[in-house]
Amino acid sequence: VIYCVYPDSGGSWRVQAVPKEGFVSRKPLPSPWRGVRDADLSGVTGIDGCVFCHNAGFIGGHATKEGARRLRNGRSWRRGWCWARGGAIAW
Repeated sequence: VIYCVYPDSGGSWRVQAVPKEGFVSRKPLPSPWRGVRDADLSGVTGIDGCVFCHNAGFIGGHATKEGARRLRNGRSWRRGWCWARGGAIAW
């Protein structure tokens, strides 16, 4: 599992990189996305509805589940992921 996609408490969705160990992610979100928010992030990713990407790239947010899935797939990330808080799916 490389990423988890899950709903947050405010009704948005999160994409979180799974840690390799400690605070080191297996595959952080792309560098150009880090620290970028809202419309600026949507412009960088080409995906409308983005909310944020953390400066360290370990987590990002989107307004919708489909948008979060698209962020997860943004760089052909196809190895594995899970649904946290509501079941698990891995491929």
